[in-house]
Amino acid sequence: MRRLVIVPAFGLAAVLAACGQTTEQKAATGGLGGMAAGAAVGGPVGAAVGAGVGAAGGAYGEQAVEEAREATQSQTQMEQSAAAQPARMSREEIRQAQRVLQERGYYRGQIDGIIGPRTREAVAQYQRRQGLPQTAQLDGRTVDSLMQEQAGLPEEGGAQRQQR
Repeated sequence: MRRLVIVPAFGLAAVLAACGQTTEQKAATGGLGGMAAGAAVGGPVGAAVGAGVGAAGGAYGEQAVEEAREATQSQTQMEQSAAAQPARMSREEIRQAQRVLQERGYYRGQIDGIIGPRTREAVAQYQRRQGLPQTAQLDGRTVDSLMQEQAGLPEEGGAQRQQR
């Protein structure tokens, strides 16, 4: 019989904890929900403890959620900014990217390790088809994607290349 009371009490607590627009209102509804849940689980002592915990959670939960949201947004912005920056690449790494772009039909220029107009156009086409931000630069996300593509390519002089 006690289990049947616990589920509605926790449901009521969850609904009430989300009510209110001010911190005081949220503390009051959190306290009421905690009291109901505590009473169902632990009787009068549980009600008192639940009311205190619910009130504290209602009052401070909003602040904690907002701080967590801000931290997550800040981290996401930093990651996006880093991924959008042009990667510092050696000429050999640029040649490697040009080879992958050429194998996939995006690049038709000379494999020279120089990021010129043809390389930028190939990168932009690749980014567009892969759903990446279209920067026309070999940025972090694009290089990562190209390296994954390269992992699926045969070695130079492989069977696929000889068939052409």
